Amino acid sequence: MSQETMSNHFAQLARSYDELRNPDTALRESVEMLVAAGDLRGRHTLDIGCGTGRILSILARDYSVHGWGIDASGEMLAVARANLPKHINVQQATAESLPFPDQFFERVYMTMVVHLLDRTRTFSEIARVLQAGGRLAIITTDPDSLAESWMASLFPSYPSIDAARFPSGITLEQELAESGFTQCQHVIVNSARSYGKAEALNKLRQRFVSTLSLLPEDEFQAGLVRAERELPDPVEYTVSSLLVSAQRAG
Repeated sequence: MSQETMSNHFAQLARSYDELRNPDTALRESVEMLVAAGDLRGRHTLDIGCGTGRILSILARDYSVHGWGIDASGEMLAVARANLPKHINVQQATAESLPFPDQFFERVYMTMVVHLLDRTRTFSEIARVLQAGGRLAIITTDPDSLAESWMASLFPSYPSIDAARFPSGITLEQELAESGFTQCQHVIVNSARSYGKAEALNKLRQRFVSTLSLLPEDEFQAGLVRAERELPDPVEYTVSSLLVSAQRAG
């Protein structure tokens, strides 16, 4: 995805992002996975790609996390600033050029953002701003599950587009090791989800995931027609997530 396409996608979704994306139960699952894998409780932490700040807000409230969130989208950060407690700072910045001193954080995490980044530059920057022994936790999509997505049958290009974007757990482990991390590991977490048909159609029409902005327009429109005709009610499916963790050497 080009920088312009990505910026436009998140700018357009900023105000409706929380409604369109993870429901509260899924959000809580993500928080619990991050806390366990990253040992986040009470830590000075950086959220890369914090978006509207929902995860960071829960971590601050329930797990005494403090620190910063960054995001490339000013529109998303405007929502985050209204949601986050005052002791959490946010700044518009990119993961590839973090505006923080060396060894500034005890922990770093990111959720559903690693596929949008230059990972070599990002992992190098994370290693720079993490303290020795500091931990990194990543949640992303398991690329092996893409063909099973409820959207794959509607949009034929969907699995191949995302297969080129989402790295495997093994790839992430290797890249992290090359950037100076140790104890690199990943697990796959499967979670059941369900949408009502009307909700699913609304998500599709608003292109609630960035992949839908990458489809040829004729394929996207044809997929909407098929969705209106073919989707069951409810739409039941399984989300397969990669949970990756690593420790900065030193």
